[in-house]
Amino acid sequence: MSIVSVVETNETDALWSPLQVNCDRNLVVKSDDITENWYTVVTASGIPAIYSTYRRNAITIQGLICTSIKPKQRKDAPLFWDVVAHYDWVCVNVSRNGGNYQNDPVDWTPKISGDFVKYQVPCNQDIHGNPIVCSAGDPYDPPFMMDAHRFQLKITRYETSTNAQTALTYQDAVNSDTFWGVSPGYAKIIGIAPELAPIQSYVYWKVTYTIEFRSDGWNLKPLDKGLRCLIDDDGNPSTNPDDPDLTIIEITDGNNIPVKTPVPLDGLGNELTDGSTGVVYPKAGSSYQTYSSPQSGYEIYKSMAFSTLNLPNPGLSFASGVL
Repeated sequence: MSIVSVVETNETDALWSPLQVNCDRNLVVKSDDITENWYTVVTASGIPAIYSTYRRNAITIQGLICTSIKPKQRKDAPLFWDVVAHYDWVCVNVSRNGGNYQNDPVDWTPKISGDFVKYQVPCNQDIHGNPIVCSAGDPYDPPFMMDAHRFQLKITRYETSTNAQTALTYQDAVNSDTFWGVSPGYAKIIGIAPELAPIQSYVYWKVTYTIEFRSDGWNLKPLDKGLRCLIDDDGNPSTNPDDPDLTIIEITDGNNIPVKTPVPLDGLGNELTDGSTGVVYPKAGSSYQTYSSPQSGYEIYKSMAFSTLNLPNPGLSFASGVL
């Protein structure tokens, strides 16, 4: 078995332009045996090598790299194979190591994609802040649920090495610095997933970073509710829940009977009587914040600087080979 010829068709003459980021080259391989295997076809002389630079006739385009080769044997003429060599545009740092590694996958532009992930949350109040309760004023148990969405970002890039420690260190970590235009507390790393990706005789890792963004931050923000409240020595409502001299008493209904269902509190240990659903507890700093404040609530996730991961930032230039 042997390859008789490799001919590029004219279909690819006008497939590439400076405005395109990828293109295909179509080639026809002829064998002298219908039982020829695909590997012999894709490695035949004249077929581009994976990760090679686009070269055709007298044209060489740096940065346009062959990323896949797909052979298909013709059913009506089994001696012939149609081969599609696909090229993608990548940013290449040609100055690295004197330009000797201008096709190094580490220098390629990372693949970046975003989407929204749907989940459900309890619906305790409407968009006007009115509590969702029955005609007697009791909250529904279980509460109604509503759809919510988080923005999810995925960044995939080639790296020369990886380890489990980095993945474990950053798993479920919240940003302590500004990341992708959001302030600290809004972004969380879901996971860092490596995949072995050997290229020619070199070992690379294709690593995907998954980050989710939450509009109200990642702190746990329970509404302040309880069966008891706080009073001072004179029986007045609490003004400082941290005061050690306060007394804890049961909250009672209009018939002076202790309530059995937690009622909204005001963040100071007092029953809310204005009909609202309550406030987020604990407070942030010296004052109670709105539910959308990332600083309010309990810090349940570790906080780390995302900048140390050197992930792409859309505010930087493509010219350096990194977003």
